[in-house]
Amino acid sequence: MTEGVVCHVEGGFWHPLWGKRPCRLDVAESRAWQQLVKLPTLVRLYGNRYMSSGSTAEPSPVFSAHETDVIYYGDNLLDYVAIEFDGRPWHVSMPPNRVPFWSDIAEGMFDPDRPFQDPLG
Repeated sequence: MTEGVVCHVEGGFWHPLWGKRPCRLDVAESRAWQQLVKLPTLVRLYGNRYMSSGSTAEPSPVFSAHETDVIYYGDNLLDYVAIEFDGRPWHVSMPPNRVPFWSDIAEGMFDPDRPFQDPLG
């Protein structure tokens, strides 16, 4: 997953919490790698479905992710299984737990038409 994020740095992708974006692409990509290795790892469940490992978000939401195209696909593993194989969740959906960085993308914090707001204040 991180490789896909880094490849989008060339196209202008940059997380505001990474600080000021370096002008040189090679330096920006290097800084992105340095930041991404600190994040919870996404573990593949099936196809493009992932959940985080080593995150404080318990239970972890399930993401559908391809490079920087990330959406929530279930509040947790049971919710994901129900949606993936039955087409609907087993319960009323609750706001999923937040996973650093990955939830930012899923919640649209990188929309150029919307100013970034730090979720931590």
